[in-house]
Amino acid sequence: MYKILIVDDESIIVESCKLIIEKEMGERFTVYKAFSGEEALKQIMQENISIVLTDILMPGMNGLELIRRSHEAGRYPSFILITAYDDFDYAKKAISLGATDYILKPINKAIVIECLKRAADMLDKEQADRNRISRYEEEHNRLVPFIEKRLVEMALYSTGRKNEITYYASMLDMDFSSGTAACIHCSDGSGMSKVIAYIRDKKKCAADILASDHFVLLFPGERTVPDQETKEQLESILSRTVDSFSRQGIEISYGIGDRWTDADGIRLSYQQARDRLRLAGSTPFSHTVENEFAGLLAQGDVRCKDRFGELYERYYRKYDSDTAALKKALSPLIKIVLESFSEHYDSDYIKDQETHLKEIPSADLLREYLVSMIDTACRDNRSVYMKNSDQIVEKVAKYVREHYADSLMLEDLTQRFNYSMAYLSHIFHKKRGKTLSEYITEVRMEKANELLVDTSLSIQEIGERVGYRNSNYFSRKYKKRFGMTPTEYAQEKRKEREDQQNG
Repeated sequence: MYKILIVDDESIIVESCKLIIEKEMGERFTVYKAFSGEEALKQIMQENISIVLTDILMPGMNGLELIRRSHEAGRYPSFILITAYDDFDYAKKAISLGATDYILKPINKAIVIECLKRAADMLDKEQADRNRISRYEEEHNRLVPFIEKRLVEMALYSTGRKNEITYYASMLDMDFSSGTAACIHCSDGSGMSKVIAYIRDKKKCAADILASDHFVLLFPGERTVPDQETKEQLESILSRTVDSFSRQGIEISYGIGDRWTDADGIRLSYQQARDRLRLAGSTPFSHTVENEFAGLLAQGDVRCKDRFGELYERYYRKYDSDTAALKKALSPLIKIVLESFSEHYDSDYIKDQETHLKEIPSADLLREYLVSMIDTACRDNRSVYMKNSDQIVEKVAKYVREHYADSLMLEDLTQRFNYSMAYLSHIFHKKRGKTLSEYITEVRMEKANELLVDTSLSIQEIGERVGYRNSNYFSRKYKKRFGMTPTEYAQEKRKEREDQQNG
């Protein structure tokens, strides 16, 4: 049943219309009355009025003004205008303001009924459309988490599923023909959903929580936007996320992968993001048994087997007889071991190991085989670690000092020096007391300070010369390190120089 408001300064018009509607269409309408535009607007604001049958010419607020005022207040009932003037200009004006129909005086019962039936039928159709859309949205919203989880799982852990990945992405209104992956570590696992919601509010993405303290985000991309600009945009979003949640006591760190250019490349972008997260020094493996395992294995220290035993028992108790889930939970550790193999064995050997691990049917056999792999990796890493670590770290540091203006992606460094990310990250931190990312930032900021004092270059030009293409990101990074903006630092140094010259 719809609420209809009859508005006219002539009470006989109001009462006669009310009588017609209640007699002929009482099952469809509840009738309200008003004798001025002001009184009508008040009822429109207070009641859920669906149709307004109003005179055009009334003292004070006329019918056209009533439509305007109603819309300005955010109320949009169907307006049917009554006029004694068969004037096209009035009708045209009324329609331009949103009126659905108009009736000429004197009032004709049949015309009134016909007009209101059209209005009611239109309202019925609109309501049916809203209900249908609402049901669709409810069903879609119910399925979205499952679609999203399925999409991410297929993208990260399956091969040859390009068409299915494209299909599921389209269901989420995303184009995964290109994009960028990010891996996020959160110190408070209970806050991960809030972090995901915060990031989603800034940029559309698909997300999946992979473990108790980290998750992956897949951002659909635009091919027309350069890779570096895309990364800087994500850096800016994730940097703001870090700042926002640090004020809530939640520490966040992240790694960003390279852009993928087809659905088959999503897994590689994710692996890059995960490795860069690890290299950043604040990862799913930081300050935990996992981190200790990675460090000990990189050194070839046999104690890494004890750390692995602790981890295996932790995950085994959680997943019990679900071997597939256990393998997934252990996948970051397996990745570390396979990376160690890449220092000493060819890709075919590593692929054989991956294939065999997938085929292992039970948790006990999985543990036994992983222990044997760790024994082998530990033995091989021990000799390499003792022999090369000092020389490798110095080569990497020298390269950073000479190429600080380049993009210096951490993966590029590991490829250039032909060592795995886990190994290179560990030995650099051990020898220098800081992560490789921290060292790169340190060198760049030192060079930036030199340019700020000795040149008249703009902040953007200085940022570009030390490897930052986005001046806003450079300024935020600078202020985070020194507690002041680049401009403030330059002004301070100029003042010091002037004081020395004047003194």
